[in-house]
Amino acid sequence: MCARGFFNGLLTETVADWRVYGPNIIPLPHPSPRKNQWLRANPCFERAVVPVLRQRLAAIRGGRDRTSEDSPGRAGPGRANSLPMTGLDIRACAAADAAALIALWGGAFDDRRAWSTPAAYLERKRRTQPELLLVGILDGRLVAAVAAGYDGVRGWLYHLAVDAAVRRRGIGAAMVRAAEQHLAARGCPKINLQVMPHNEAVVAFYERLGYAVEPRISMGRTLAR
Repeated sequence: MCARGFFNGLLTETVADWRVYGPNIIPLPHPSPRKNQWLRANPCFERAVVPVLRQRLAAIRGGRDRTSEDSPGRAGPGRANSLPMTGLDIRACAAADAAALIALWGGAFDDRRAWSTPAAYLERKRRTQPELLLVGILDGRLVAAVAAGYDGVRGWLYHLAVDAAVRRRGIGAAMVRAAEQHLAARGCPKINLQVMPHNEAVVAFYERLGYAVEPRISMGRTLAR
């Protein structure tokens, strides 16, 4: 039987790192509950493979951490907090930020449903917990945004985006941490978010910030027309 730590973060951390830093050397599947049966039947993977992967990752990451991506967008992220972020002002979105925010979201998310366009989402968010819509200002320019929400049960993060021109500077991670602080101040005990299944790089980004893939089925019903 595999050691307890193997299923308590070690495998997820190792495989997530490997998929970012060494995907062309040994292609590994993303860990999920469906893989557990195979993993438990093959404890040699933990004993023999994982230690080697971790050693190789340490060497690979040593030369690449300073140049890896840090925030979700069409190009996809990689290592979060790769560089310290200075000079970033994170605050609630103001009315004057609307045009820049819509442009940022429009470049990051390709969602053409009428009720989910950047302008439509911004209009609704202004009426519901607008103080949890945060923007990042750098050198007087809006370069990042994230929306958060809290319903008394759990918190949610939405629409994290960073301008492509200023990625790889830890801005995405800083925006997430700021949103977490706002939610924690409201007594939020847990945060959830959703990622499209094909966007593996964004999954890796959030895993580096302490988030974990959970065995859940996401269901929805559209009310807007």
